[in-house]
Amino acid sequence: MNSEKFKPLKIVQLILITSAIIITFISIIEQIMGEGILLYILLDISKVLCLFCGSIYMMFGSKKSIAGFYKGFVACYIITLLLRIVIAFNDGISPLQAICSIISLICLLGLEFVKDLGKDKTAILYSILFVSEVIMALPLFLTRQTQIIIAGITSLLILGTFGLMITFKYVDKASRGRD
Repeated sequence: MNSEKFKPLKIVQLILITSAIIITFISIIEQIMGEGILLYILLDISKVLCLFCGSIYMMFGSKKSIAGFYKGFVACYIITLLLRIVIAFNDGISPLQAICSIISLICLLGLEFVKDLGKDKTAILYSILFVSEVIMALPLFLTRQTQIIIAGITSLLILGTFGLMITFKYVDKASRGRD
């Protein structure tokens, strides 16, 4: 993969991921020290693991040899979405957010488990995932609660990281003649 072409993008993304990991980790500590709800703590832990796997995958060149981190990222993303769905139904979060989470989960399961999906179908599923996640996150930014705004930012960082990981995956495939 021509890593020089994407190096500035990777650096910016890794800085954002590191910031999100630190902020989310602080949130976990605050929840544990306070009256944190286990589901929210597990959600934040899965987000941190998700971002950690994504950063490792990108730092080491998004190559097939470290595809385990790509799979780890997707597995943590699936767990994050499942926890969000449980929380949505448990806490009465808006039906629109619950529906968007379910659509996102379906897209993510398709991206993870459908073999040889190809670049175009992957782009379509990711686009649906993207729109769904943005719709889900927008109301989070309208609140004045820092914790909820941070959750929205982290969700969008995970989404963006996944998009970059998919891009880098197909760049690596093309460099190996497997496009």
